[in-house]
Amino acid sequence: MGDALPGAENLRIIFPLRTFDPDEISWSGWYQLFTEFCRLNRVPAEPAAVPPALVGAHNARRSAFIHHIGPRAFEHLRISCLPLEPSTQSIATLAAFLKAKYEPQGLHTVNRVHFHQRCQKQGETAHDFISALQVLAAKCNFGNNLFDTLRDRIVTGIRSNELRMRMLSENNLTYVLARNMAIQDDILREQTRTLAQVQSNQHVNFVSKKPKKQSHAGHQSHQQKQSNASHQSNQHASKSSSSGSDSKWNPCFRCTRRHDGRNCPAINWTCHSCGGKGHISRASSCPKNRNKRSTPVNEVSSKPPEPKSLEEEVANLIKCSQDVRVIFINEVSQSPPLLVSMSVNGKELEMEVDTGAGVSLVSVTVYQNLFSSVPLSPAPVVLRSVTGVIKVFGQIEVSASIANQSCSNLTLYVCEAVSPVRSLLGRPWLDVLFKGWRNFFSIPVHHTLFSVQERVSQFANMFPNVFDVNNDAPISQFKASLILKDGVQDKFAAAYSLPYSLIDVVGDLIDKLVKSHKVFSVEYSTNASPCVPIKKKSGGYRLCVDFKRTLNTQLHVNQYPLPKIDDIFASIPNAACFSVIDLSDAYLQLELDEASKPYGTANTHKGLFRYNRLIYGISSAPSIFQQTIDNILKGVPGVKSYLDDILVFGDSFDQCYGRTLSVLRKLSRFNVKVNVSKCEWFVDKVEYLGNILSKEGRKPSPAKLEAVLKARKPTTKSQVSTYLGLFSYYLPFLPNFSAVSKPLREMSDPLVWTPAANAAFDNCKKLLASSGVLMHYNPDLPIVVICDASPDGLGAILCHEIVVNGRVVECPIFFASCALTPTQQNYS
Repeated sequence: MGDALPGAENLRIIFPLRTFDPDEISWSGWYQLFTEFCRLNRVPAEPAAVPPALVGAHNARRSAFIHHIGPRAFEHLRISCLPLEPSTQSIATLAAFLKAKYEPQGLHTVNRVHFHQRCQKQGETAHDFISALQVLAAKCNFGNNLFDTLRDRIVTGIRSNELRMRMLSENNLTYVLARNMAIQDDILREQTRTLAQVQSNQHVNFVSKKPKKQSHAGHQSHQQKQSNASHQSNQHASKSSSSGSDSKWNPCFRCTRRHDGRNCPAINWTCHSCGGKGHISRASSCPKNRNKRSTPVNEVSSKPPEPKSLEEEVANLIKCSQDVRVIFINEVSQSPPLLVSMSVNGKELEMEVDTGAGVSLVSVTVYQNLFSSVPLSPAPVVLRSVTGVIKVFGQIEVSASIANQSCSNLTLYVCEAVSPVRSLLGRPWLDVLFKGWRNFFSIPVHHTLFSVQERVSQFANMFPNVFDVNNDAPISQFKASLILKDGVQDKFAAAYSLPYSLIDVVGDLIDKLVKSHKVFSVEYSTNASPCVPIKKKSGGYRLCVDFKRTLNTQLHVNQYPLPKIDDIFASIPNAACFSVIDLSDAYLQLELDEASKPYGTANTHKGLFRYNRLIYGISSAPSIFQQTIDNILKGVPGVKSYLDDILVFGDSFDQCYGRTLSVLRKLSRFNVKVNVSKCEWFVDKVEYLGNILSKEGRKPSPAKLEAVLKARKPTTKSQVSTYLGLFSYYLPFLPNFSAVSKPLREMSDPLVWTPAANAAFDNCKKLLASSGVLMHYNPDLPIVVICDASPDGLGAILCHEIVVNGRVVECPIFFASCALTPTQQNYS
């Protein structure tokens, strides 16, 4: 009696519990079953608080727990508890050991990556997909955002684009609604698939083998054998190709239809191929077809029902030949079939690549020799030939691999073959084993607005910190440092007086900065600079600080170079797809280090405010920010940045998409936020740094040219210099600009507006307005420099030589010109 368990005297097990098997159930699920087991059998609860000296005392619940965890889990538990015994530990401690073993928590960041990468697999039901998302979400600690995050992942992860569009069209889409829509869509598809099996004659996949052509006499003999067939039976055969009655007739030698040739109306038709009478051009009786070998044709495709009448057949014959889908022809020709050997379920199988085939299939002989261990399941297709319906044994799910590509859960159809049939590798397998094969047979297409919006929505779900407008955290792992010259003294400047109309505007800007923790109020500072509101393009205002006479005179300016515009444009020779990512608040995302913050104090009408972030107006700010962004984006190909504008480009949509995804990963890693409203995604033409970029090249932005073209005539020498300065950015587009603008440059002070000056003023505008497209520099193409000289100036054109329609054409890359000084004009 000394070994009896306390509380076990009246314990009777009425409801048994199976031992824990990690291959059968999760640890959390089994532990819940154990709790219910103890409740049903009234097993006494373990004491809530046990003195240390009595922890090892026996209790019925702990003994029941140890007994039911099974030998595998107990062995792990025994080792984990060493040097103590499991019977000396509480159930909570023992359960924690096993949870760490069978359900390791992992890092929330890693778990969230796995969650956001989870998509519905091929053949996976919506219920199973959503259940898998719930399991992953349980490890991510989403908190109050759990159901919204699950909803977004369902929308972006489902396979059906049609269902995704319906979900996105819902104004108030919730997790429950998205879940129900996905499950109902599965049910609807299954019911539709069942109906399709019943009404398979409306849309069938078929495998056909054309018989060898018969002689004219052979057809006549056949017609005589069929002379007793009733006309009613013939009509029945034409109505239903799946009924098997059409096998009474072989194809007619006049029109190739399956009917009684004695009544064929083609007997009076004229062949447009040979000019003969009594047949059509594709009939076997056409002389031009007699020299062609009759060859077997294996086909797998989606085929509509056969015409119900001869009139339909005539209409089909008149159609353009591209409407006829021939999948592959197995014949002796100069183009042999493309055969590939791959591993299917670990067995080597040779298949013929058939880009027109809607399924992949093998004969029953191949199945019996290689895959007989895989059970067949019913196939929802009908396979037919001209001689009738071919028996379909079913379909199997296999895994296949070739080179470095592999995939599982591929559907392979097994059919009966009256003669050897080569295994076919159809489009569904090509899509997963030879990704990108469709690119070789397609032309570039413009992606719809919906597809771009869908991908941007996916970005927002994958990188929430990048797209969250409420994310005010600074860029991580980088801080800005302001280095002052030796021996400088503190400088304190008074606040500027503001127009009454801007007092509230500036006050709101300050309040917004305080709320986002970008600035904070201070009562005293030895350094201060006045703030200035600057109007933005959007009509709003940006708060800057005037450090011109205070901090900037004391700083060692950061010497990190800003990228040259020409260098950026010279790096995109083959770009055809572009994305431009605008960073919100730019400098204000970068935090100042503690030693630099006292120098970033702004004096405003509301008092002193000290900046936590890098400020507009500091002379070192552009270089510091450019260096930070370059370090963040280091290693990503096809990316150029100029301060807060990031240009991503690629030779194709897929390449641009992959590079954009890499950029967003980098930005997410360092907590850099983007301004979605000012971003451009996957376009073939984009405005960047005052230029319109496209596959053809670059040209000036019409919006930027408007200010130049609307400029008024200058009235002073200074205004003339300002006017000519407007053209400096676009000089690469302007041939012989120095010669055209010479009358303006030579004007004296006081200004005398001459007819030559007036003509030069107008001609400069016309030259800019008519500027064409400059080709992107490409190091792989030959370069030509065309030079010209006059007594007043020099000119040059940098060109690429390309071949267009067999002719060599010179395409300009850059125009350059300069005026000669009087001394230079005297050179011999």
